[in-house]
Amino acid sequence: MTEEGDLIPHRWFMINVWEPAVEAAGLDPKPTPHDLRHTHAALLIADGRPLSAIKDRLGHESILTTDGTYGYLLPRVEEDLLRVWTRCSAGP
Repeated sequence: MTEEGDLIPHRWFMINVWEPAVEAAGLDPKPTPHDLRHTHAALLIADGRPLSAIKDRLGHESILTTDGTYGYLLPRVEEDLLRVWTRCSAGP
């Protein structure tokens, strides 16, 4: 958003902000802003955040959208939680 609260046009953002930043960083393949959205969601899942909170953060209308898109990442989280639980319950 601009300082006045107006939305920045997508094409203007891509040409004037995103593409120069990607070029300057030398990224290949070139990521899209949507790639950042997926990365953000994956990091939240890896951090153990509930899907319901991620749903709200991403603006999904249904938890089924969130689960259908990112649910495949959950087994890793469950394995990590189980590993921590096992370590904690084993005692010192």
